[in-house]
Amino acid sequence: MVGINQEAVVRGICGSGVIAQVGSSVTGYKVGDHVNFINSMKAGVAAEKLNFNDKSIVSVLNPEVSLQEAACIPFGFLSAYHFLNESTLSKSDDVYLYGASGSVGSAALSLAHMFEANVVAVASAKHHQQLSSIHSQPILDYQTEDVFNLNQKFDVVFDAVGKIQRKQITHLLKPSGKFLSIKSVTKEDKQRLAFLNDCLSHKRIQPIIEKVVDLIDYKEAFAHAYRGHKTGNVLIKVKNESI
Repeated sequence: MVGINQEAVVRGICGSGVIAQVGSSVTGYKVGDHVNFINSMKAGVAAEKLNFNDKSIVSVLNPEVSLQEAACIPFGFLSAYHFLNESTLSKSDDVYLYGASGSVGSAALSLAHMFEANVVAVASAKHHQQLSSIHSQPILDYQTEDVFNLNQKFDVVFDAVGKIQRKQITHLLKPSGKFLSIKSVTKEDKQRLAFLNDCLSHKRIQPIIEKVVDLIDYKEAFAHAYRGHKTGNVLIKVKNESI
């Protein structure tokens, strides 16, 4: 169990909720709006109430969208979209996705399918069943297979966990192929978040949620996430209301 000093720091960088109050000069938001958000390195999202300003990355949601699913968008999907988007992917591109099981990896898998790419995904066997909800093709198991020894070339190789180097996959790239890694700095942007929320509203993307825990069990949630063995997202429900 990872020890977290709640008095020193409040963890969590993204989430969703309902606006309870707005300032007199605030435009674009109103009380009762469903929103999701990312607080970046400021963190503090594992709290009952949060304050935002005009620079905060907050986006209004379709109220019919699940707040649980919406909470997965501002980190995993926003990070993955930085790499897999209209500029980097075309229909029928061949994509090699290493680390498809985490928050970013599962989001990348969903985005690649949205862009109608052909995906070879890599994840340990225990994640395959849950990932099959968004990827019907066989998934390579890096623990039992030589996942770099393939007779195929790819337009994009995306390392969603930051564990491989270009020299390991150069032979897998087509002449104009791109190697992308989560090690690169990503961009947090309101317009991108709004676009992804629209995709979620129209069921073009599908978040994977492994489990939801109550705020009182936050240590368990963070410890599980830090072990690096979760599938998709682990969420903390701050209040007991049905969402």
